[in-house]
Amino acid sequence: MRTGKRGADRHQIGLPADLAHAVRDNMAVAWISPDGQIEDASDRFCDLMGYESGEMNGLPHDQLLEPKDRGSPEHAGFWDDLNHGKIRGDDAFPRIDGSGNTVWIGANYFPVMDENGVLRRVILFARDVTKSVRGNAEAQSRLDALDRSQARVEFDPDGTIRMANDNFLKVVGYDRDEIIGKHHRMFCDKDYAASPDYAQFWDNLAKGQHTSGEFRRVGKDGHEIWLQASYNPILGPSGNTRGVVKIASDITADKLDSLLSQSRLDALSDAQAIIEFEPDGTIRDANENFLSCVGYSIEEIRGKHHRMFMPPDAVGTEEYARFWDELRQGHFQAGEFQRVGKNNREIWLQATYNPVADSQGKVFRVEKFANDITGSKTAIAAFQTAMSRLAGNDLAVRINDSVPPEFEALKSQFNQSMDALST
Repeated sequence: MRTGKRGADRHQIGLPADLAHAVRDNMAVAWISPDGQIEDASDRFCDLMGYESGEMNGLPHDQLLEPKDRGSPEHAGFWDDLNHGKIRGDDAFPRIDGSGNTVWIGANYFPVMDENGVLRRVILFARDVTKSVRGNAEAQSRLDALDRSQARVEFDPDGTIRMANDNFLKVVGYDRDEIIGKHHRMFCDKDYAASPDYAQFWDNLAKGQHTSGEFRRVGKDGHEIWLQASYNPILGPSGNTRGVVKIASDITADKLDSLLSQSRLDALSDAQAIIEFEPDGTIRDANENFLSCVGYSIEEIRGKHHRMFMPPDAVGTEEYARFWDELRQGHFQAGEFQRVGKNNREIWLQATYNPVADSQGKVFRVEKFANDITGSKTAIAAFQTAMSRLAGNDLAVRINDSVPPEFEALKSQFNQSMDALST
């Protein structure tokens, strides 16, 4: 039997001997005198504190404290409470072990008083919580790092706001006491907050379903906010949702710029023919204006090469190969281009080919913006032919083919002039 067990009977404090031995054998427990000396300690307590069995007997309890706590007003108050019969306990006390390292113990100090209310002894029950404390400290450190860069807000499963960090408050424009205890719907427009979709949103979160994406929200003064956010249910041991943590970044400026850019692109798409290519000329996409111009559906051209629109005698030329080489090198191309539509129909386009580069300057896409000038080119060619025949004294020449509206007056004047010359 280890020497530390011989003092068990004198510290039973009225407990049956078998119970006292069970406590001593299975728990980290120490007996401390009113003047703060450790009278005895169980083997488990010695192991916890890094001492051999019996080695702690007679050791001042203060020696287990961190140097800054020894003799402090807080520690004096701690012993004052014990002397008045008050139990002291905490989930985590920092203590110094036999090697001089800090360990953390969850401990309860129970004062044992005599019949006159004088402290006879303090019984300390302890457990090792060092791993838990360090894990919590690491988790808190990560959380602090997250709070420095991200907006964070926590909710009850029903959407009631529990807490919000400074970054979130800055985004929405509220003070903390203006939102704690209120519902998340205060950040939504009224129509959405009253909708079935919003009710389903919180119902899904309450069921433990994670949600992320871009969310439109409303700040204190009613201004529009866009957040890139994730809503993360926090689950309890039984799998039920105990809360929801939202991590968010303010993307309002980028989102509004994106919406403005998209609005401009939509307007451009309404007015022009647009087609997108890979840097090698493979077709990615095209708008309706372009498809109408060439006479194909998107399924007929997507994944094929730009050469399908080229006159056959131009496809294999060095000039055509150089055209795509220069685009891949980031060189803009513009001009009037002869192309071939479905059923070999001749097309003329006033177009620009615009290389799009990534942050490293590498071209990853080519966008073509075009206007169909086939009618104008055909009309000009008809006038050129007619003028050539007129120069050859052919007074029977007339322009009978249809021309674009802007050429109708000129066509009429030409034909009237030829009638007059013929007369």
